[in-house]
Amino acid sequence: MEFLLNNLFWSALVVVSGALYLWNLLRSEGGDLSPQAAVGLINRDSGIVVDVREAAIYGESHMAGARNIPVAQLESRLSELEKFKTRPIVVCGAGGEADRAVRMLRKQGFDKAAGLAGGLKAWNEAGFPVER
Repeated sequence: MEFLLNNLFWSALVVVSGALYLWNLLRSEGGDLSPQAAVGLINRDSGIVVDVREAAIYGESHMAGARNIPVAQLESRLSELEKFKTRPIVVCGAGGEADRAVRMLRKQGFDKAAGLAGGLKAWNEAGFPVER
């Protein structure tokens, strides 16, 4: 206890750092796949891509072969994905949409769902194909 009191600043720093690390770990379930890792899952493990952006935005540009199920409709359209429950699902969205979709899919038993880090922008920057 004396050590903690004598080193209050460092002790507080360790506690705050640990709390922030845990918070970030718990809140970010989705966007952890790089575009290269996503391609590996798609090619090697017959993964599918679900784009959870709104239809109008999806229509402008999307990953080749992606299915569009807007995040607001995901829960009601889960039956469309049931046959892919054991396969990897790469979720592409904007902002927190992908994280939200991944959490929802995992809650429904889609354990191999993962979000694409950086979304379509990262996919484009990596030079992978898109459809318009």
